[in-house]
Amino acid sequence: MGLSLPEFLIICGSIFLIGFLFLEVINWGKIISSLGSNHDLEVTVFENTEDEDDRESLSRKHSESFESPVNIVPRQAVVIEISEPLKWNGYTVPPIAMTILNSGETVIVQGFWNRNLVPTISGGPLKHTYQLESISFRWGVSDQSGSEHSIGQVNYPLEMQLLHVKKTNSWENTEEHSDDVDATIVSYLFQIKENDNPLLDPIIMNLCRIQKPNDKDYIPPFQLDTLFPLFERKFYSYSEKLNQPFGEIATWIIYPEPLSLSASQMAELRTISKGNSRPMRTLSPQDLYYHE
Repeated sequence: MGLSLPEFLIICGSIFLIGFLFLEVINWGKIISSLGSNHDLEVTVFENTEDEDDRESLSRKHSESFESPVNIVPRQAVVIEISEPLKWNGYTVPPIAMTILNSGETVIVQGFWNRNLVPTISGGPLKHTYQLESISFRWGVSDQSGSEHSIGQVNYPLEMQLLHVKKTNSWENTEEHSDDVDATIVSYLFQIKENDNPLLDPIIMNLCRIQKPNDKDYIPPFQLDTLFPLFERKFYSYSEKLNQPFGEIATWIIYPEPLSLSASQMAELRTISKGNSRPMRTLSPQDLYYHE
C-alpha cells in the first residue's frame, strides 16, 4: 500500500526527532560524566571554607589598613609615558561561583575560579603580578559626595575598588608571609545619570539578600569585564604605606573617566549603609603620577 505525501513527511519527521533526542541523551551523558570526574574543582569552590574565610577576612581588613584616600590634582601629577600598558588577564572568564557580603560597612563581592584562571593585573607601574581578591564599594550620605578619591576637587557619589594582592603571596599564605604581602587597588568613580546602569544589575538586584550586617549569599556569576572597562593607559597612580595584614606598600590606580549609575541605584546601596567613605588627604606633587 503506497504512502501519501503527508504520511511520508510525518514518518520522516518522526525519525529525525528520534535521532535528535538520541544524540541529546549521549551529550548529556558526557556532561554528567565530566562533572562527576571534576572533584578538585568542586572542593576548591564550595568545600574549602577555611580558604574562603581567609579571603573574606583579608577583604574586610582592606578598609582598615589603607590610609584615607586623596584628592587628585591633575596639574600636579608627574606625567609618565609608560613603557608597557596595564595587562588584565582572566577578567573575560566568568567565575564558577560568586558571593556578595554585607560587611556592616560596605558591600564585598568575591569570585571563585579554578586556581589557574584567577584574574590578574600587571604592567604599567606594577613590578609584580597581582591576583584579584575582591570588589568593594564606597559611598556617602548624599549624591554630592561619597567617593574616596576626588579629581580636581570634584567629588563623586560612589567608588568601586578592586583589591589585588601579589600573586606569589596571595591569601593562601597571608599568615605565613604577612610582611611580604603588598597590594594593588584599582578604583573606578561613578557619577549620577538619569537612567539606570544595567551593568550594575548583578550587584544592585542582589542587595536584597544582604540587608543585615554579615549577611552573605551566593549570586549568579557574571563576567567582570561587563562591570568595568579594562583600560591600559591614561590613569593616575600613587603608592602608600600599609598596616598589617598587608606589607609595606600598596599601589592605587585611579581610572579618571567616571562611570554612571542612577539616583535610584545609589539609594539601593544606602539600604546597606548610609555612608562609608573616609576623609580625604592631599598628596605631595612628587607622589602622584599620570600614565599616558
